Amino acid sequence: MSEILCPLIVAAREHGNQPALIERGVTLTWSQTASAVNNLANFLINSGVQNGDRVAMVENNRIELPILILALMRIGAVSVLLSPRYPESTLTMMAERTGCQYHAYWSKRTREARLPSLKLICLPPLSELNGARESDRTTDYCTSIDTDQPVTIIFTSGSSASPKAVLLSYGNHYYNALGSNANLPVVPGDRWLLSLPLYHVGGLGILFRCLLGSGTVVLLDALVTLADQIARDRITHLSLVPTQLRRLLDDPHFSAARSSLKAILLGGSPIPATLLSDAIENRLPVYLTYGLTEMASQVATGCSDHPRSPSVLPYRELRVTADGEIVVRGETLFKGYVEDDATVRPLDPDGWFHTGDLGSLNGDGHLAVLGRKDNMFISGGENIQPEQIEHALMSIEGIFDALVVPVDDIEYGHRPVAFIRYRSDINLSEPDSEMSESERLHFDYPSLSDELSRTLPRFMLPVAYYPWPQGYRQAGIKADRTFLKQLAGKLHRSREK
Repeated sequence: MSEILCPLIVAAREHGNQPALIERGVTLTWSQTASAVNNLANFLINSGVQNGDRVAMVENNRIELPILILALMRIGAVSVLLSPRYPESTLTMMAERTGCQYHAYWSKRTREARLPSLKLICLPPLSELNGARESDRTTDYCTSIDTDQPVTIIFTSGSSASPKAVLLSYGNHYYNALGSNANLPVVPGDRWLLSLPLYHVGGLGILFRCLLGSGTVVLLDALVTLADQIARDRITHLSLVPTQLRRLLDDPHFSAARSSLKAILLGGSPIPATLLSDAIENRLPVYLTYGLTEMASQVATGCSDHPRSPSVLPYRELRVTADGEIVVRGETLFKGYVEDDATVRPLDPDGWFHTGDLGSLNGDGHLAVLGRKDNMFISGGENIQPEQIEHALMSIEGIFDALVVPVDDIEYGHRPVAFIRYRSDINLSEPDSEMSESERLHFDYPSLSDELSRTLPRFMLPVAYYPWPQGYRQAGIKADRTFLKQLAGKLHRSREK
């Protein structure tokens, strides 16, 4: 247990006139942000929130959300960040599992649609928080924060299992950001685009890196393209998943916008070889990264000498077991999974957390992530790692996305099938666009198997290829393999009739 000087106080004191938060022309300096955090902390205390309380929020990114997270941290309460993509029944279950007492919201619509069983706190608008607000009671806050203090509860992406509630401390976030900034510095004047939601650990990582480095968090503007926002807001740092980078590279306006960029963190899912080669050809500052919610974001990231070869960052430890599993520990390791009144921290006797990811380390300490243990399946006695097939598919020119899942087979037990999305099938400027029926008929399936047979053994070749599902939406940044596996089973059974 140790206490660390509050970085918000440091930023306001040393860089008070530097921008801290920007959203569509609205800018808050670090001094203004610190004042707004104090005002909101007083409001929350006067609303009944106490040290240790858990406060649910169901919000997409908005400029007030970082202020709320920091205000709750200031008074010792915990932010329970929930995705608005979930239905009300799921959100209610999540709030109950994590022991939430309050639901903080900004709009009447939110109150009526979400979590009515909790005590409701309607938050003041930014105009009040940013002014000289008079409170019924004011508090002199301590200038230091205990590293063991619980700060956030975030649900995992749940790509292959039910989402888990991860409890992270201030020390987890602090040391994650400190190690990241030691590798890729954030300094006053830098601007990191908040392109990931704050209910995802990747979004929180951006907030804490900028907080420690007194950089600027710029919220994503959905009304303009990513390339246009990079140019308009002079973005220096980006955190992207492969789909976002692909859209950026295919935007004709990007070449004029890229001059301000210092670093692009790329992670979240397998990286297509063609995407990496395009990024290298365009001389983009892409740094591959590997992380997980249980480690408060990044664990291993490329450095300036080897940007596409992730190495373990400071304050973390990583090794690969004899059976190929990545295990981690260190200052950023979570406090545990929250389940009702219990917090469970599943570590082995040596304190390692088993990630379920498969990987390898070379002699220079560079990490290669090969896939998930729980994605692997057996076909005719052969172990099949679907990510290996996906990587091969996404190395084929023109393929935008690929995801492989098993279907039942009488003879072999399981066989692989693939969902494919070609770049020509979507409008890259419209993330949620869908294929028409005529477009879905042009798949050249035989040529795909011919291409794959050059690099993969025959037992890994998919027995069927399906178009990317119309209307498919991910709950997080990772694919929902459970949903796609069920869909593949239905499609495959209908083919065999």
